Order: sequence, then structure tokens, then C-alpha cells
Amino acid sequence: MEAPYKYHPGLDGVPFRTRREAAPDLKWSDPAHKLPKLATDMHAKVFDMAVESDQLELEKVLTKCAKGQAYESSRNQSFDQNSGTFKVLLVWGEHFYEDPQEARDGTREYG
Repeated sequence: MEAPYKYHPGLDGVPFRTRREAAPDLKWSDPAHKLPKLATDMHAKVFDMAVESDQLELEKVLTKCAKGQAYESSRNQSFDQNSGTFKVLLVWGEHFYEDPQEARDGTREYG
């Protein structure tokens, strides 16, 4: 089983993740093959606006979108007649910079 990702402060507000103990010392002046690679993890969730934890999670996701750490792919809000509450279907992508060595040597987990 692969080691879990470790998250570090990133660049321009976008977090950096790696499976190593520490983030490598990368600079924008490094050659292209050494620069961090931007990756996106996609998510989809139905948020129930009558549930406080869903409201807070939706707010966190939308704040990340506003800061450029994620992007909103689609949003559909509707009133659920059965439960009497509003539901929001949100599809979003969360941005990360990744270790270029992990991307090259195949240790990056896809899927």
C-alpha cells in the first residue's frame, strides 16, 4: 500500500502534496522537468442545506474556489419536496502541486 500524501504550504495559495517526509526545495527558475506539476482531484457531492455540517462543508469548498485553490465545475440547486429542504449538487476540482519526481517515476497514484 502506498504512503498517504503529506500536505505542505504551496505556491500562490495552492497546497503542495508529496508522499515524502518533506517537500523538495523547488524554485520557479528550475528546469521545466523539475518544476512542480499542477494536479486536480475531482469531487461531487449533494449537500443538504438543512444539515449544518453540509452547510459548513459547502462554505469551505466555495471559499477554496474563491481563493483559486479549487474550481467549481457545476452546481445545481433544487428544493426536495420529499424532505422539504434545499439540496445542492456541486461538482468541483481541488488543485494541488505535486512533486515532479513522483509524477516521473510512477509513484503518483492515479484514479
